[in-house]
Amino acid sequence: MTTKHTPGPWKLKLARFPNGKLAGVPYVFAPNGPDTYRHVCQPFFDDAASPEIRAQQEANARLIAAAPELIEALRAVVNSAVRHRWKTNSDEPDTLNAAMDTLAKYSKP
Repeated sequence: MTTKHTPGPWKLKLARFPNGKLAGVPYVFAPNGPDTYRHVCQPFFDDAASPEIRAQQEANARLIAAAPELIEALRAVVNSAVRHRWKTNSDEPDTLNAAMDTLAKYSKP
């Protein structure tokens, strides 16, 4: 399947001063683009927020940076489950269908 997004892996560029304040603007980038660097997005960071909120914002940014690898891992798990004929209509929790639904959301334009 071809993708419309910038190919992964993506990395988060985040630097802080020793006092914990942001040093520059954090951003997510693809270090393997055609010019060895491609900007993907700039997550919101509020340096004036509480430490808990800042930690949550950083976790969100790391999740965004991991997205291409997470999609590929999920696709591999689904393909393996299908190859091994994991029943999608069993009485077990429907994790395979949930994974397939997630991949379908990703594939929508």
